[in-house]
Amino acid sequence: MKEKLINEFNEYVVYPFVAFAVANFIKDDKLLKRAISAPEVAEAIKLGEISRPRLSKPTSAVASKQKLTWSDDRIRQLEGLWRAGLSASQIAAELGNVTRNAVIGKVHKLGLPNRSSVSDYQGVAPMSQRLSLLELNESTCHWPVGDPSSPDFFFCGRKALPGLPYCAEHSKVIYTPAGERRKQKPK
Repeated sequence: MKEKLINEFNEYVVYPFVAFAVANFIKDDKLLKRAISAPEVAEAIKLGEISRPRLSKPTSAVASKQKLTWSDDRIRQLEGLWRAGLSASQIAAELGNVTRNAVIGKVHKLGLPNRSSVSDYQGVAPMSQRLSLLELNESTCHWPVGDPSSPDFFFCGRKALPGLPYCAEHSKVIYTPAGERRKQKPK
């Protein structure tokens, strides 16, 4: 029936409101645009006598990209860029013809480490100073590193500042002076 109406649409153009009704009924964007362009229909829409039809959403640039196949070479490139610390958007731009979400999905499928687990280890005490919960005392840094449910979880273990549970580096992260907090407060 739709094909028949599309074929006969030219006959309805003589009657703009009929053409509009047919185009709206069959939800054909091309015909709807043509029917809306008729002066009588455009005026009726403008005056609110008939409601403007919703056209289908335009195809986005993302949707028009070709389907990506993850070759071994592209996967190796993705892994290298991920480990180098590039964002998913930057990796997508570097690989080309791939979206940020596709990169994130592939990273999860490959089981690559989360960004937090990669950056958590930066600026942390050397292996010899890393401590378990039972090894902590007042003079060691209590900064937790990693996922507590993971066997790789540990505490920083550096020398803590007097009266504080953290080393100098982690104290800078955790304690913000009151003056700076006031400056950062949104008004």
